Amino acid sequence: MFKKLVYAATFALAGASAYAAPITPTFTSFGDIDAAFSNTVTFGGSGIPTAPGSITEIGISGTDTILRMGIMATPRFSSPAPVDDGAGTYTVEPGESIGGSPGASKWNFSFAAELVGPDSFTISDVNLQLLYDLDPGTNTDDSLMGVIDFGSVPGAGGLSFIEGSQNASFGFLTSALVPGVTPPAFTPFSIFAPGEYSFALRASVNNEISEASINVTVAPVPLPAGGALLLTALAGAAALKRRKTV
Repeated sequence: MFKKLVYAATFALAGASAYAAPITPTFTSFGDIDAAFSNTVTFGGSGIPTAPGSITEIGISGTDTILRMGIMATPRFSSPAPVDDGAGTYTVEPGESIGGSPGASKWNFSFAAELVGPDSFTISDVNLQLLYDLDPGTNTDDSLMGVIDFGSVPGAGGLSFIEGSQNASFGFLTSALVPGVTPPAFTPFSIFAPGEYSFALRASVNNEISEASINVTVAPVPLPAGGALLLTALAGAAALKRRKTV
């Protein structure tokens, strides 16, 4: 499922998404991000799962350097784990995180990228960007998504390994005052809104754009069959009681 996109010079501009299309899950493999990387991946935290995730690996032409990108949905603190379909789409519950700061959703989008080889490539050399979607509508055009341009983030551009775990509710994602961040067209994000969200790491390699990307579907957890029958019975009993008291 490795997708190569035609290179556009505007990709290098902070906040400029070079395409006008929804993001679809894209990867060269789907599995454990930490196991696929040379660097140890923790997403900057402790106990955050690193599998399964979308992983894209590509060699830089004329060098011995490899770029790896990985991205996935992860549970926030003690919240339920996202359910993946094995093809880059995760289903998560709406609502507030169980643990952590109040007002955050139950899930994070977590990512990592590394350049491994003897050629001293850095994040800035491949114009690495993170695209994030806060619009619950389906098929959001990527030109309307938020962008973190790591080359413009202080201290990040000169690195060869970067990782993080963010929550769509975090305020800096909607602030134009944060260096390297271009807010999305749709704000603010609601932790209770069902919908579909997309996230992607993109880089310019070999005069093409490569990406690792995922979709996240926020949907209420359906009741088990027994639970639904119980609710129906309780509703019937309540209606009968009302009729008797009239």
